[in-house]
Amino acid sequence: MARAGDTPLDTVACDLSVFDPREGARHAELLETVRDAVIETEQLESGFRFTLGPAAFAAAAEWFAYERRCCPFFDFALAWPADAPNPTLTMTGPGGAMAILAAFQTEH
Repeated sequence: MARAGDTPLDTVACDLSVFDPREGARHAELLETVRDAVIETEQLESGFRFTLGPAAFAAAAEWFAYERRCCPFFDFALAWPADAPNPTLTMTGPGGAMAILAAFQTEH
């Protein structure tokens, strides 16, 4: 399964060449912000759910808009239920994506 002009969704490979230098810098900045905001990590069958500090909600949304371009195989869900003190970012993907996700969660 693929989107026109994109890497097939079942291919687990990140392609940072999709960014121009300004976008690459912003992607990296947002990634650092999101990593620094993780206060709890829950491993799921096909990914992770990260509980974030409240101030990181907007940065997480902007970051995964970039991340979707370089790693289209990830599924993202950003949630902040009314009864929860903190938002969560859930990232899942096909089998090989777990190694990439594990690196994300251990590098913060």
